[in-house]
Amino acid sequence: GSFLNQIVWSFYDSSEGLWEQEIVSVDSGTTIGWCRPMIYTTDENLPVIYWDEDERSGNEQSYMSWYDGANWTAIATLPPDYTNPNITYIDPTTLVLQKSYYYRAIVIDSCGMEVITSNTARTILLDVRANDSLYNDLNWNAYQGYIGTPLTYEIYRAVDGVWDGAPIITLPATQTNFKDDVTNYKDQGGIFEYYVAAMEGPGNTFLFADTSRSNSMSALQKPRLYVPSAFNPNSSSSDNRVFYPHGVFVNSKDYLFMVYNRWGEKLFETTQINHGWDGTYKGVESPQEVYTYYVRFTSSSGYLFEDRGTVTLVR
Repeated sequence: GSFLNQIVWSFYDSSEGLWEQEIVSVDSGTTIGWCRPMIYTTDENLPVIYWDEDERSGNEQSYMSWYDGANWTAIATLPPDYTNPNITYIDPTTLVLQKSYYYRAIVIDSCGMEVITSNTARTILLDVRANDSLYNDLNWNAYQGYIGTPLTYEIYRAVDGVWDGAPIITLPATQTNFKDDVTNYKDQGGIFEYYVAAMEGPGNTFLFADTSRSNSMSALQKPRLYVPSAFNPNSSSSDNRVFYPHGVFVNSKDYLFMVYNRWGEKLFETTQINHGWDGTYKGVESPQEVYTYYVRFTSSSGYLFEDRGTVTLVR
């Protein structure tokens, strides 16, 4: 028999660029319970690990050491909270936007022998890239460590800082990539943020299901602008009756669009995207000729975009 009195973490950097950490629980007394870690990342992109333990009492101690490449050693010790069966630890040493990590917990008896080893759990490293086809490409490594099956992945997305209330899609465990079509958001600023949640399915022998969250990763769709060279207010097509720059992911911040005649007189001005000139000035139809336009806005990345050119009014 034994009582738990230490919880220890250890760490190493493998040759494959994957990092592992180990929680070592040192105990003495009568009964050793099970412990099972669960890993996800917070909004601050710091790994949070929690696991369950049976209620115990005893003495605690703390120490820190490093993994030498051959053996597991501790870098930190956490005293257990005997009033709370759930233990949580935030690992501030990780680079979760660059690497995936492995964690496990080990129970060691009073003789220094390893008596119980938990499952090994691997964090999810998410990478997101914006492409020019109005898609965002998501790729991540498979989560490892669940007892229950099947595993599914839920993808969550924010557009210009506003998170969707539900996952945009749920994918099977065999799929670790996704192309997000963002065409429907072309009138937004173009900032997209994502994270992936690994959902444990039924079959866990401890009768619960966990969730592991990846790091958050953003993608910026660059603005694109097309300005027609001519328009006809009397056209049979409604798209050709009003003149304005057509854009995707054009940020409304500092947006300005103006039209001048050949004498430099301003005929039209707006700060509203997709609002254009109908070919009139003070309620009078302007004649058929060439006019000058100016458009300006600040992109979501902070870049000041400006364009000048001419347009022909056809009647």
